[in-house]
Amino acid sequence: MPFDAVLPVLGTCFVVAWVFIGGLMVSDTLRDARRSRVDGASDVPPHHFA
Repeated sequence: MPFDAVLPVLGTCFVVAWVFIGGLMVSDTLRDARRSRVDGASDVPPHHFA
């Protein structure tokens, strides 16, 4: 496979992975914000990276 054909494929895979990881992080942050708003803003637990 020539290098010119490999580069766009790698770029596409990288972008897809980047968007996927970004979406997971954003949804995680939104879920934590919603949970802390429900529990009360006074006692917000520190964020744990599971």
